[in-house]
Amino acid sequence: MDYASSRSLPRERQGADLVAFVRRLDLLLLGAVAAIVAYGLWGVAGITRYDVEGDEGYFVTRQLIAIALGFAGLLVALAIDPDRLRRAQRLIYGSTIVLMLLVFPFAQETRGSRRWIDLGPFQFQPSEFGKVLFVLALAGFLADRARRLHQSWVVLQAVALGAIPILLVFRQPDLGTA
Repeated sequence: MDYASSRSLPRERQGADLVAFVRRLDLLLLGAVAAIVAYGLWGVAGITRYDVEGDEGYFVTRQLIAIALGFAGLLVALAIDPDRLRRAQRLIYGSTIVLMLLVFPFAQETRGSRRWIDLGPFQFQPSEFGKVLFVLALAGFLADRARRLHQSWVVLQAVALGAIPILLVFRQPDLGTA
């Protein structure tokens, strides 16, 4: 159920949907992730405290911004119906390829490779997003063909889908992503 349709529901129904949503969450996993994030933040604070003169919290602030963006991404991901992602597999795959192609005209070459696109206040590495998007697209592809996974043609198609992003990563070359 999306936000627009939930506004028209009675309050009791909205509350029931929220309870059902919270019950679906893996609280142990969320707690483990929160603990790892807190430990990493503590490590960044301790290691980088004196790296920027006059601003002891420079790197901690940047890390907190990244954590907030990651949490926002988590909320967006939780709000998306998995079936909707499955239906959008072609769009997701096409977006993956387009993102990975953007490094060739827009990324600056550094030490023989083109990986990062400079967007002003931050840099963007399309191949990192490409990994997540590719997994989503491949999952949708395989879910649509679940009854035919034993057929070699389906396996070859899945391998071919993976070959294109892999070749683009090697062309950059971004072997850290590979």
